[in-house]
Parts: sequence; C-alpha cells; structure tokens
Amino acid sequence: MICHKCGGRMENQTVRFCACEANPPLFVDNTPAFVCRQCGERVYSDETMEALERILQGQVTARGVQFVASYQFADLVDNSVSAFRMAPLTGVGMVVTFAGAASGMTIVRGST
Repeated sequence: MICHKCGGRMENQTVRFCACEANPPLFVDNTPAFVCRQCGERVYSDETMEALERILQGQVTARGVQFVASYQFADLVDNSVSAFRMAPLTGVGMVVTFAGAASGMTIVRGST
C-alpha cells in the first residue's frame, strides 16, 4: 500500500489510537493500522473505524480503566505549584484532582 500523503510505503502495525479531543481523552491500545514508514501517516480499515466509532459512542464497555496525568503548562513552569489531575480514559466517572502542595486531594465519583 502506498501513502496518499507522501508516496511512501505503508506497513501493517498496531498503534495507540488517540481521540485526544474527547472529554476525557480516549486511548485504544493495539489498534490495527497501516502506517507510512516515511511520514507516519496512519490509515485504518473500515472495520477498525467502525469499532473505534462504537467505542467513542460509548457502545463498548471497557475491560480495564487506565488513568492519564494532565498538567497545565503554567504550573510546570512555576516550581512553587504542584498541579496534578487524573481522569479516567473511559466513561467510568471518577476524577481525582490534586493542586498545590497545601491544598489536598479531591475525589469525585459517579457515573457519567
């Protein structure tokens, strides 16, 4: 298969799919894709796209929940602030927030 962007050779791989604009962001590990060896462009089969759409629409229940750390850039530059937030990558509905050394931790649980 030839890449439609650069003309490079595509090879079958498994990748981490990221719906980074979803809230919370969604990652799907071991997603089959054709990946360009030259530019990195990814192409997904119709079957894979249909499966990813079902996941994004909440029609698939996750077998496991992983968490992602989220930082504000300004907090990384200011050494006096230690900001950390965890959000589930699936719609389980648990948010853990920690901001500043003196503030403590907030846990919110519930279904989304």
